[in-house]
Formats: sequence, C-alpha cells, structure tokens
Amino acid sequence: MVERFHRQLKAALRAQARPDDWIDSQSLVLLGIRSPTKDGSGFSVADLVYGSSLQLPGEFLTPTPLITLSDPTFVQKLRAAMASIRLTPLRQLTTRATYVPHELHTTEHVFVRIDAVRRPLQSSYEGLFKVVSRTPKFFTIERRGQRNTILLNEKP
Repeated sequence: MVERFHRQLKAALRAQARPDDWIDSQSLVLLGIRSPTKDGSGFSVADLVYGSSLQLPGEFLTPTPLITLSDPTFVQKLRAAMASIRLTPLRQLTTRATYVPHELHTTEHVFVRIDAVRRPLQSSYEGLFKVVSRTPKFFTIERRGQRNTILLNEKP
C-alpha cells in the first residue's frame, strides 16, 4: 500500500511544471492527493480522517495581478500555482469479463492449479482429476480417493 502511494506521489511530483523544484511543490501535491472525493464513497481521504473537508488554498486567495520580482515570496508562488491548477477527473476503474473456455463446462477431467510457493521446476498444475459434478462457479472432483470442491478462478 505504501509503495502504491509512493508511485502516485512520484508521478504527481514529476508532472509538475518544474519537477526539479519538488520540495516546494510537495505540500501542494499532497493536498491534491488528499482532497478529491473518491467515487465509491463520495468522501475524500481528509473527510474520513478529520471529519470535515479541507479548505483549499484557492478558496483563501482572490486573483490579483502578480508582481514580478527576482525572488518571489511564497505567497506569490502559491498564487501562481493555484492559478494554473485545472481539475482532472479521477481514474475510472473498470472490470474485465473473466474468460472461461467453453470446453471447461463439458470436460470430464481437469487440471488443478497449485497456488503455493513451488520448488524450482515444479509444475504449476497437478492432476488429471475426474469431474464428479459442476455448478457455474464450482467443480467437485475426485482427488486421491476423496471428493474436493474447487472454485473456478475469477481473475482474468
């Protein structure tokens, strides 16, 4: 989870107008990550943690002409950064349909995948096991004299 957040943070820092100046833009990037609402719940991360939404810097400052100085102050940098921010929609998560071969619903024997840590050169599957009965999501097979129920893999 932390690695995913680091990936998101690095991508946001690289997307800044001046990626070399990441220290100055880090607080704004973190604010941008924490303030948008999530699709499923309608709440932002800040809403869930603090119980209220954050006041964004653009809500405090009114647009005024910027004074160009050789060494601009933090407020002027903040105003320039807030003036250039555009709303981007959140990424939509899509689920792909699971592919199940048609032959799987009529076959008499199946292989079963081993979902465990394997030794080098060990096969990923074991079997050929006889199918005793089936439903759309489960198979009952005969393995080593016993009946086992196997769930169909739902990942693409």
